[in-house]
Amino acid sequence: ITVHNGTKGFEFVTSLSANAQNADFSYSGNDFAATGDGVFAVYPAGALRSADLEKKTVNAAVLVNQKATPGSFDKDAALAVAFSQTDKLQFRNAVALVKFTVAAPNVKGVIFAGNNGEAVAGNMQVVLNEDNTIGSVTPLHTSLDGAGDVLCTEVGLYADGDSFLTPGATYYIAVAPASFTKGFFLDLVVAGERHRTKNIDKEYVVKPNRILNFVEFEYW
Repeated sequence: ITVHNGTKGFEFVTSLSANAQNADFSYSGNDFAATGDGVFAVYPAGALRSADLEKKTVNAAVLVNQKATPGSFDKDAALAVAFSQTDKLQFRNAVALVKFTVAAPNVKGVIFAGNNGEAVAGNMQVVLNEDNTIGSVTPLHTSLDGAGDVLCTEVGLYADGDSFLTPGATYYIAVAPASFTKGFFLDLVVAGERHRTKNIDKEYVVKPNRILNFVEFEYW
């Protein structure tokens, strides 16, 4: 995780090797110091761009291209944030997950996007409520490398190298919460071509810490 003390971010790590609800994190250096204003923490490490402790606001990134993992999600895409004035951190999920199963073979990836050009990934401004729950997640008009005025209106989940998504396996795409005024769609990528598999053509609000569950996808 990255812990921001109001001045800069520091990388904290855990030696925990198995899934657990709690973990101890430590910093290897000796130059970290917390202030009375507290700290912001962001998972995964490296996703954090900046933080404003007074306004409980953090700018962090949601990956545009995510790695497909059967039965799970890309750990580097599941943005979560925490604010604390003690040494205890309670992380809140800042993204939603799109859950699906691919029935067809030779599928290289799945693309999720809104029908009205909504931002679904990229740099986001996350504002916490007074009780440190997620208040809002707002897209920023900057690319992930900081160059240019751009919104990331598509997010893709792709198999590594020459491999494909496993038919029958469950996958998850991490997406930024948004109000999709004209709905959204999912495309399967097969042999470099996109095939529309699911289109929701009515307004749909996607909230953080929620899972959108879909049935098996064939392509046509």
